[in-house]
Amino acid sequence: MTSLSISGVCKSFGSLSVLRDVDLEVADGALTAILGPSGSGKTTLLRIIAGFERVDRGVVRIGDTIVDDGDDYLPPERRRIGYVPQEGALFPHLSVIANVGFGLPRRERRGPKVKRLIEMVGLAGLENRYPHQLSGGQQQRVALARALTVDPQLVLLDEPFASLDANLRTTVRADVAQVLHEAGTTAVLVTHDQDEAFSMADHLAIIRGGRITPAAAPQDFYAHPLDADMAAFVGEANLLTGTIDGAYATTALGRLPLRGAEPAPAGGSSPIAATVLVRPEQIDVCPESELPAADAWHSEHGGLVGRVVRSDYHGHDALLTIRPLAPLDGVDELIVARVEGSRVFPRDADVTVRAHGSVIAWPRAAG
Repeated sequence: MTSLSISGVCKSFGSLSVLRDVDLEVADGALTAILGPSGSGKTTLLRIIAGFERVDRGVVRIGDTIVDDGDDYLPPERRRIGYVPQEGALFPHLSVIANVGFGLPRRERRGPKVKRLIEMVGLAGLENRYPHQLSGGQQQRVALARALTVDPQLVLLDEPFASLDANLRTTVRADVAQVLHEAGTTAVLVTHDQDEAFSMADHLAIIRGGRITPAAAPQDFYAHPLDADMAAFVGEANLLTGTIDGAYATTALGRLPLRGAEPAPAGGSSPIAATVLVRPEQIDVCPESELPAADAWHSEHGGLVGRVVRSDYHGHDALLTIRPLAPLDGVDELIVARVEGSRVFPRDADVTVRAHGSVIAWPRAAG
């Protein structure tokens, strides 16, 4: 197994700065996802790791070997990297076994190693089929097996599931993650799909505008986003106007404790205007018809009355979009709530909503 270390990497194309002082550490045997929107620089970073692009400044190290520091450079074919592109890029005229064994010496191309990898990716019995005889998911498994045949120090996955339909994508990415962990292979996945990054990765780094966050567990990014933009990028988010007062944040959905904050002494400073993050699963929803004493409920818990304008049903749960019947601080904010799939809230139903649990908040800039 081999680690990956990137330090201070910068890359520009002409006057366009794409990567800015990027630092990234990937541990031996870990699968790290780089999550970012289109144009954020994630594919350029992957191409630099692979050796397809050169750094302008900074150091890329695979294991103990510097592969690019702006002066010294190791070409792609000497880096022992397995690359799985978005479309698989299989040779259409070669069978499964021939595609998988392509990078090996001729005498080994149909040997036990190739057959073992085909079995590992769940394609035993399909060795003699051609790419056009395989499903999209099977083609991606062939691409992964081919990437592993050369005993790579590192496997790079460039949005490899983007062309698959939703149901197949979930299955294939789980299988690929399992194969990589069983093989003990260090891997880097680049994707714009949050579900993909969260479900597959041991660690996650988010790249925005050419700058990258330190890698951390996916749940840390969800629970403790660095700012409001990141909160919205890594999941559904209610970003509400509110105030911070000591260890609490107050919004139209109630007064809630700030995550990790210490209680402030009595007689502290005045409340500070803030943006408050409330996740959909923190929203309690109650039909108005089941709440005769709605005014008392509001008085005790905080909250508001709204109307369901959209309900996205997913079986195990449903995502409700709720419009407050009265503006919130002069802003007509939509509230997104996650409820159990067994609970039915039809469009145009009036409901009462409030929030529970601790929250994250960011002070608003003055003016």
